[in-house]
Amino acid sequence: MRVDRINVYSAQLPVKGGVYRMASDDVESLDSTLVEIVTEDGLTGWGETCPIGPVYQPHHALGARAAIAEIAPGLIGAEIASIRLLAKQMDERLNGHGYAKAAFDMAFLDLLGQKLGVPVSTLLGGALTDRVPAYYSLIVGPPDETARIAADKVKAGYPRLQVKIGGRNLEEDVAVVHKVWEAVGYKARIAVDGNRGLTIASAIHLDRLCHAIPFVFEQPCNT
Repeated sequence: MRVDRINVYSAQLPVKGGVYRMASDDVESLDSTLVEIVTEDGLTGWGETCPIGPVYQPHHALGARAAIAEIAPGLIGAEIASIRLLAKQMDERLNGHGYAKAAFDMAFLDLLGQKLGVPVSTLLGGALTDRVPAYYSLIVGPPDETARIAADKVKAGYPRLQVKIGGRNLEEDVAVVHKVWEAVGYKARIAVDGNRGLTIASAIHLDRLCHAIPFVFEQPCNT
C-alpha cells in the first residue's frame, strides 16, 4: 500500500456559541487544515491539524500548511506499513513541526487500520475503555454568568470544567473561581486555566485566595 497522492484542504470552523475568550486572545473561528492521503489501491485516509489561533501556542495554521507542503513531496510513493519509518521519512524532510506531522500520522493510521481491518486504538496498543470523560471550557466571563453556565453544564452531564481566567483584574478571577465552586462543588472536577495571562505574583496570590477550593491550575504564567 503506497501513497499515490496527497490533497490538502483548509476549513474555517466557527466557534459554537460566539466568541471564545481567553486571557491572550478572542477566537471567533478556527483555521483547520485537512490532509487527505490516497493510496495506489484506492484507499483514502484523513488527518487534521487545527491550532487554536496564532498566540495560544507557537503553532499556527499557515505554518502547518507550509510544513505540510515541505513534507508531502517526499511521501509520494512511500509504503504505508511502518508508522515509525514514515515518521523518520518526515523528519528527513523537515526537522520539528510535530503539530503539522500529526495530520500525516492520523491519515497513515487511518489507512493502516482500514487495510488491516482494525480500529486505530488497536494499532496504538489497544483501548482501555470505551468511554472518555468530556469537559466543558468556560470562557473568560463575569463571575455570576460563568457560575450559571457551569451549573448548567454539570446538569447536562459534564464531569469536568475548565474555567478560563486572566487578562483582567485579579479580583474578578478570584471571584469566578469561588462562584464556580459554589455552583458545582464536588459534582465536577475543576481546572483553572490562565493561558499564560497571569504574572507569577498574581498566580501565587490567586492560589492563596482560593486555597480551600480543589482545582488544577493550568498554564497560569508565560514561562
